[in-house]
Amino acid sequence: MNINDYSYKFNENINRISKSDAKNIVDLTIKNYAIYNSYFVELQEMLSTDGNKLNIKLNALNFLSMHSTFMFNSFINDLISNNYFSTKINLRVIIEFYFKYLFLLYSDDYVSELYLNFNDIYLYNLSMKFSNILKMKKNEQAKLKSNYEKIIKKYNLSNNVKEDYWVKLALEHNTGNKNNKSIQSIIGWLKDNKMIEDAIIISYEDNCDYNHCGIGSLNYQQLIALYDSQNKFYDMYQPILSEFNYILFNIVNKFMKKYKEYSNQEVIEVMLNNMNDILK
Repeated sequence: MNINDYSYKFNENINRISKSDAKNIVDLTIKNYAIYNSYFVELQEMLSTDGNKLNIKLNALNFLSMHSTFMFNSFINDLISNNYFSTKINLRVIIEFYFKYLFLLYSDDYVSELYLNFNDIYLYNLSMKFSNILKMKKNEQAKLKSNYEKIIKKYNLSNNVKEDYWVKLALEHNTGNKNNKSIQSIIGWLKDNKMIEDAIIISYEDNCDYNHCGIGSLNYQQLIALYDSQNKFYDMYQPILSEFNYILFNIVNKFMKKYKEYSNQEVIEVMLNNMNDILK
């Protein structure tokens, strides 16, 4: 095979979804994503006009919501082009994002400030790692370094701290106990405080097994290849679209319950109806 063979197969895949038995649930997913996106964009625009409303936690949550669109867009693009394996990999990342979003949502302002500060650590580490490629202006590099040094001093950190160290500090703040910086510790804290359901934890573990070539994942991949060859797109995509829509809905729903002043019942009802149609 050569590049022309792969190009032909890729182009052949593009319109298969739109003509398949999964068309309806894909359309509903795109509609839910559009509602999610519009809600948070409008909220961001509204809050940005009043600096007093944009407290540290709302700032962190909006930061996450805006950046989530890069992941979600990638998921939708792979879905439309029938790139199943990539959608499955993206879904694991999206579920992990969901856990971290809830972790910030249900933690106090200290954790949100910690998260945003460590974003500055990430930017500085990135600038140093790719200094020969980025070619940053001196004043930009100086600003990154200044922010980095302030954060190092504020939290009494070592100069080689990694950007994911915020998880350890946040968990120790929330629990009062020594902890590590793993996603499993975040999941454990959310579960202990009854902030997530067991079903989404199981979904995350299943996706981890799939992505890490677990004991059943190779057989599962063969099954998906068989479904694809038989044009059984509904059977392929309904489970992962159910999980994806569950996350879209719950981010919006849980945010509105936490911030009742920004609640919109019509948004909740439309998203829920769309998700229920997918789950049928």
